[in-house]
Amino acid sequence: MSSPQLETPSSVDALYYAQGDDVDVNRPVFTGDVFAPHWSPGGDEAAETDAFIVLQHPCALRVGGVDLVDPILCARVSQVQGIRTDWAKAPVRQMPLPNLFADNRPFAASFTELLLAKRADLDINRRAAVLSQLGVNLLLQRWVHHNSRVVVPTMTYNIQTTGEFEEADLAAEWCAERGSNAEAKFHEWIRDVSPGTALTRQQQLRDPQTRAAIRRAMTANLRGLRG
Repeated sequence: MSSPQLETPSSVDALYYAQGDDVDVNRPVFTGDVFAPHWSPGGDEAAETDAFIVLQHPCALRVGGVDLVDPILCARVSQVQGIRTDWAKAPVRQMPLPNLFADNRPFAASFTELLLAKRADLDINRRAAVLSQLGVNLLLQRWVHHNSRVVVPTMTYNIQTTGEFEEADLAAEWCAERGSNAEAKFHEWIRDVSPGTALTRQQQLRDPQTRAAIRRAMTANLRGLRG
């Protein structure tokens, strides 16, 4: 049996959930988010020199589900000469980030250039990109491989990140309707026990078999809040 290899996304589009002006300011900070202090929606990304990417797992990013820990482990993101089409042959110390900005220059996160970002450094209006769930899994795969030389298949990470990714989506939808300060109320709701069960809504969200029911429950709850 062959050993697992570092994986390559099927396309650049598969790597990103949102970029540039398409990034939702209501979405909570998440693993793989790229912050660019000199970037702004519609601005000149060529001026960007201090971008960084969040490395920590979503469960390690917050205290009590809402407040970001301070500081947060990140990696420097810099322009590179090019990116190999086969990521198994790309530098193991890097996470490739092709077409990160609108001008399509190749970038990569460096696992040897780490930084501790303050909570204030994670300005949601300076978030230039959000990785897709596959992108997050690829980042975790390469980060762990860099530190251990063990390759864990992305599907293994997927089991651990699916619930959190779905929760971030629901939080964004909740805050888009109820306001940016409503995240605490969302976390109160998602962590409450679901009626008729012994499980919290958060626990059920992690189970693909009950995920749709939690989405429906949130839609109904928001409808009720509208009066």
